Amino acid sequence: MLQITDLPEEILVIIVRKLDFWSLCSMFNTCKCFRNLLSLHGVIVECNMSMNLVATVNTLKLGLFKSIANHLLELNMRGVSDLTRAKILPVFKKLKRLKVLDISYTNLIIADLMAIHSVCPSLKDVTVNFVFGQTAAVLLVEECLLQYQSLFSYFENIHLVGSLQNLLYSKLVFRFLKRAKLDTLKFSAVEVDNIHTTVLKPYNIIYEVPQFNHFAIFLMNWRATRTYEHLSKFPVISTLNLENYDYFIIHTSHGHAVSVYATSLFKKFFKEHFDIDSEQLLGSSNLVGNVALFIWNRTTTKFDDIFFQKLYIRIKPYFCFIYRADSAITCPHKYDWIYAEPQVPNEMINLNTEDNIEFGAKRRKTAMPSLVLDYDNVLKDKLDAQLSLVFKSSLVTAVSLQRNCNYLPKLSFLSLAGRNVNYHLDFFNTLFNCCHNLTTLSVECPVISSQGYCHTISRAVQASRSIKHLRVVDKEPDFKIVFENLSQCKTLESIYLVDLKSWDHSKIADPTLLIKGCSNLCSVFIEAPFAETAQTQQLQWFNKAKTTYRKPYVRVVINGMSSIKNRFKYDYDPYIDVFQLHPIKPI
Repeated sequence: MLQITDLPEEILVIIVRKLDFWSLCSMFNTCKCFRNLLSLHGVIVECNMSMNLVATVNTLKLGLFKSIANHLLELNMRGVSDLTRAKILPVFKKLKRLKVLDISYTNLIIADLMAIHSVCPSLKDVTVNFVFGQTAAVLLVEECLLQYQSLFSYFENIHLVGSLQNLLYSKLVFRFLKRAKLDTLKFSAVEVDNIHTTVLKPYNIIYEVPQFNHFAIFLMNWRATRTYEHLSKFPVISTLNLENYDYFIIHTSHGHAVSVYATSLFKKFFKEHFDIDSEQLLGSSNLVGNVALFIWNRTTTKFDDIFFQKLYIRIKPYFCFIYRADSAITCPHKYDWIYAEPQVPNEMINLNTEDNIEFGAKRRKTAMPSLVLDYDNVLKDKLDAQLSLVFKSSLVTAVSLQRNCNYLPKLSFLSLAGRNVNYHLDFFNTLFNCCHNLTTLSVECPVISSQGYCHTISRAVQASRSIKHLRVVDKEPDFKIVFENLSQCKTLESIYLVDLKSWDHSKIADPTLLIKGCSNLCSVFIEAPFAETAQTQQLQWFNKAKTTYRKPYVRVVINGMSSIKNRFKYDYDPYIDVFQLHPIKPI
């Protein structure tokens, strides 16, 4: 019988390049044949350690990593929580050909990048946190500035992740990039302001615009809607002479409410591809929500068909198809993501406001007729679908699913949100049993009259064989019950739980079963009104379980919500990117 080792080498290489690094490590340890294959020059040139089972500095000690170090070209360490300069520098000395490095959302800062570059000078493309120290305020002297200018002059592409204050409300960043000659420059303003503020010791300062072909800026806050001033109010932008550039701005406060400002060059593009009439940016135009700004140097960019084809692929995820219930249209091929507001008959709407609902009221029993979610027609031409549903009204009837709907097996992503939604008793059982390809589920159920559905979802999800990412926003979930239930779901990779309770502290729970049972788990995010001592204890329990079961790669972030001291460090985090809370993200 033919074995995999009998396949031609070129076929094996194709298979190898489809596997993640964790699978490759297992393959490497299987037999000498695979070890020799994987160690060949050029077979593995990329290593992704971000948000997976190898998201730990210990990966650098593995036999596979050591065998490919000399010919590795790209290394993604984004979000790896246990990186330190002392642990990684000896490894980087062996990465002789490394070109691309991402160490953003880690404990490493610009000074660490300088140390890395000193032993790995082949780097040309870097992504790093724009942070210069661990204290709240950092004062830099001119000597340090000159060293950093020299560092950035070696790179062709730079992506800086930092705060709005450091990246855009200060021109300091352009001082560091004075000697840089860049193809692409990107800023992601996602860090909470005032965690790290950098100032320069005053001396004769002349601000100059660094050389670049393309400049992209992303302003992201996935926890609150923020209003920004006009573009020219940002000191960094005011330094540019925008008349020399072509650009557009995409901003949104909600996933389906997208606005575009653009120069004349892009107006036809947005109309043809997304049916959007872009506006001219006026001096009085404020930016609201999440923002993506794309700028191109007019003199160095060729705006041909290839340029616009690549641009379309790049920004396509920002736009959804808005489906209206009274329409018979099917989703156009160019959209992957569908947004809908289920049409609710008047007799199914609860006209009482949430102010008239008592907290002690019992949940209304589900009764027929129910509101059936049927999207067979709009999705009939899709093989894979991402669906976001928002219930705008409070319902007096149950929302249900029919097992014979053809669209359910097509769903890979589903988001459910609404002020007061009553799901049928069998809703989530049907969902997880019929959605065979569903990998991501986000449910926001802030029901005033009950505890919501967190416990129901955590029980029903055990039937799924595909779910990887689960987010539930609820009121007063029992974390002990939720952890125990979710521990039975072997496919889970990321969990994001939010308790909206405001009248008391949440109770903590031992997560040992969760860490032990979920063999693929990579991240746990929890937002809840914990007391500070309880929050500390909860984190200690997670760390103990991670140590016990040797899972240092599991990222655990707990936010007490009411405590400024214990706030999340980032308003956008790559670990929650998969839930698509907003379409704007770094691309």
